[in-house]
Amino acid sequence: MTATVARPARKAVLTDLGDVLICDYLPAAAAGWGTRLGVTEQAFLGALFGGSDDQVLTGRISEPAWWDIVAGRLRVVAGPRW
Repeated sequence: MTATVARPARKAVLTDLGDVLICDYLPAAAAGWGTRLGVTEQAFLGALFGGSDDQVLTGRISEPAWWDIVAGRLRVVAGPRW
């Protein structure tokens, strides 16, 4: 029989990118930003996510290039990058 070794608990930070785990805030944020930019919630979400699966997630374009596309779709100027 093998003895089980108890390990100390570890702390972690969980980041929910793309609202996969919790999507409660996305509709409200999309509605708010859509109103500020003069577009519908659906148009805002389309500008933000439309095409990202086959472009960004597959590495076809860089993240900065993607945000330039999103900025163009929303007719805003992309801000400084850190």
